[in-house]
Formats: sequence, structure tokens, C-alpha cells
Amino acid sequence: KVTAINNGDAVITVSAAGKAASILLTVSGVAPGRFKDVPVSHQFYGDIEWLAQSGITTGDGNGNFLPKGKVTRGQMAAFLYRHAVALGDASESSFQPSAADYRKFKDVGADHLFAKEILWAASVGITSGDGAGGFSPEAVCTRAQMTAFLRRFVALQGDASASSFQPSAADYGKFSDVGADHLFASDILWAASVGITSGDGAGGFSPSSSVLREQMAAFLHRTHNHLN
Repeated sequence: KVTAINNGDAVITVSAAGKAASILLTVSGVAPGRFKDVPVSHQFYGDIEWLAQSGITTGDGNGNFLPKGKVTRGQMAAFLYRHAVALGDASESSFQPSAADYRKFKDVGADHLFAKEILWAASVGITSGDGAGGFSPEAVCTRAQMTAFLRRFVALQGDASASSFQPSAADYGKFSDVGADHLFASDILWAASVGITSGDGAGGFSPSSSVLREQMAAFLHRTHNHLN
């Protein structure tokens, strides 16, 4: 798969078993990025564009995407809800929280911007809250929490292997900061096993670090590709 980021010519060469072949690829008609702060040269340009094309984001309302912004737990629920809708499940599109749904979390009332999305996530088992009676929608979503949300989302879409995954000794050797005693070890190592993440680039996963919006776009895009 080749993603065009600029107009012009490029040579692609592939070699295997001592043989090589090349093609000349000419790209024309690439439009500027839809977001002012995401140029076509941006590392995650393709992922962010996919996110927008799929209707999962419209940006910040001022023509920007804010790629370095931190993703809150409430926003993560919204992104997952929209992804589910984009996958074509009518039950997500028609979901309306009931009185019982609104009683689930003490910090998610009917006036919350992402109430519907958060309560949908709870209704389908993607989240059970923050363990203290709330959801903590304004708290920043960590990288570890994100893998847990994604794993449950994938299981919801019918991937039974996501639910049954058990890390092997080789899996535990992937990241220097994810041991068997980590709360989200199974979720993180599942995400690595299916190609959703390859870590932080420094030998670890950085599970407690905040998820940036640009990273979230990449994780969701890879999740989509895994499902398809």
C-alpha cells in the first residue's frame, strides 16, 4: 500500500532472493490536507485523513486537528462510537441512553457533551468506568487504557481471538516496561501482536503516557485495517 503525500515522481524498488524490480510512480492531483495543522508531510497525515474521511472526526471546528493534543477518556469513547457507526452497525446509530444508563456514572449526566457515546461504550462492555463510581471523562486517556478500549472494541466487532488472547513468553519480551504484573499487559501485548502498535520507538510501550490525537488516529486506522 502506497500513500501519496505530494505531487511528483518516486521510484519504488523491491528486492528478494537476490532479485530486484523497480517501478516509477507518478503522483498528481494530491490536494492540500483538510486541516491547517496537518500538512501532507505530517507523519500521520494518512491516518488523520482516513479518520476525517470516515466521519470519525471533523477537527476542532476551526480548521485544525490539533495532532499534539491529548485525548480524554470522553473523547476516546466518542471516537470509538463513531468508528462503530462507520463500520455500519445500525444498533450503534440508533442508541439512546436510558434512565438506567444515566445512573451508571456519577460524572456523566445528560448534559455532558459525550454522554451518549460514553454510555454506549458502557452498554456494550467497552468500559465499566474508573472504579470509583464514575467514568472520569475529562481525564487523559493513557496508552495502556487505549489498548484496553481497542481490544474490547475489536471483540465487540466479532473478533473472538481478541477475547481469548493470552500473551506468550515472546510477547512479554517485546516491551521493557510491560511485565506480567502490569494491569493492562494482556491488552497492550494483544495490540502489539496484531500490528496496532510497535511501541514507543525506544524499546518500551510507555503505558502511562497520554495518547496524542495523532497517535489515536494511527491506532484507530490500524484497528480498522485489522478488522478488515
